[in-house]
This record gives sequence, C-alpha cells and structure tokens, in this order.
Amino acid sequence: MKTKYEANTSEFEYDELKPCPFCGHTADYYFKGNNYTKRIECKIKCDNKFCRATIVSATLRNNEEWIGICSIDIWNSRITK
Repeated sequence: MKTKYEANTSEFEYDELKPCPFCGHTADYYFKGNNYTKRIECKIKCDNKFCRATIVSATLRNNEEWIGICSIDIWNSRITK
C-alpha cells in the first residue's frame, strides 16, 4: 500500500511504513532540512515510549524524495532466516 510523505519542499508517494521490528508499534516519519541547508535528514522512529527504535539517513544533496525513499526502504527491510 502506498502512503503520501511530506518533505520541506516536496511531497512523494511510496510504500507504507511497516511496524517496528522490535516491538511491533507504529513508526513516525520526520524530515529536517531544505534546499538552502547543506544537510537533509530523514528520521523514522518507533512511537512506543519504551522502545524508540530509530534510523536516521542524511545527505548533502538536494534530493528530498531520494533520501526519504532510502530511509523507508531501510526501515521496511527485514532479515528472514
């Protein structure tokens, strides 16, 4: 299922965030930076106050959608045995 995500200067549609791989709670997507700063950062964080698993991806490029998609792909990847 696709979800709409917002960056500072753009919107994009991509895969929905999976639940936290550690506790199963939902996760929130945060975006920081813009085309005028040198650092663009995307953070995905578990909303369970006892877990707070977090990933942070950052880039120096001005491509907000690219860093957002990379972060979502990392969060949604699961190791299977």
